[in-house]
Amino acid sequence: MRRLLTGAMTVSALAFTACGLFDAPRSPATPQPPNTNVLRDGGFEEENGAWGAKQQPEWAGFAVDGDVVHSGQRALALHLRSDAQSAPTRIAGAYQTTMPSAFPEYVSGVYRVEEWAPGTPPQYIQVVAIVHGGDFGDGIEPHEIRFVLAGIDREPFTLSNAKFLFLSRDPPPLHQWTWFGYPLGQAFLSRWGKLPTRWDSIELFFEVRYDRRPPSAPPAAADVYFDDLYAGPLAGNPNWPPGFLQDP
Repeated sequence: MRRLLTGAMTVSALAFTACGLFDAPRSPATPQPPNTNVLRDGGFEEENGAWGAKQQPEWAGFAVDGDVVHSGQRALALHLRSDAQSAPTRIAGAYQTTMPSAFPEYVSGVYRVEEWAPGTPPQYIQVVAIVHGGDFGDGIEPHEIRFVLAGIDREPFTLSNAKFLFLSRDPPPLHQWTWFGYPLGQAFLSRWGKLPTRWDSIELFFEVRYDRRPPSAPPAAADVYFDDLYAGPLAGNPNWPPGFLQDP
């Protein structure tokens, strides 16, 4: 039997840190085969077009390269920059649309920040989960939860269809891989009052962004990398940090 360790921790001498609410209530594990990641190419090793970016003016897109990696040969690279033509909101990110047969119990991964220069707050890193066509019964569509990983200590704005959940309210750590994770089903249950039993699709976004930047603000910049992304059953997650799940 494995047990879940609680609290933030430094896992190794390589300055690998972790963030998230590790002692959050855990959803009962769904009996599924191990390693059932609903995200295709969560390690960014394949050139299969699994990841996309929104074709909108405020989106800066993403790259996949081998400059900074946690495992394997490639990782998601997000380069956020402001310029004279930048809109008040700027997003560097990637997303994937999934249609899983079971609601993903857990979402996790690692991120690393090599440059962090917020010209003016708020600039932050987040994971966004969006359920389309869920049977919430409240007339809202779609339903979002925005997991803030670092950068801000309060909600940057209010949306009627989105709830914020803070895994950290601190500035991001620099030059080290940081693990994050949270029970996705539990998040929708606690924030929206229901775990949906049916849905059309579930989108997952991994982003760095700023909002409400005035034209006179100092330049804003960030270089953020994501790797080993996972969404699926808790027991099937292959990407726990060392020592996080262990035998008694």
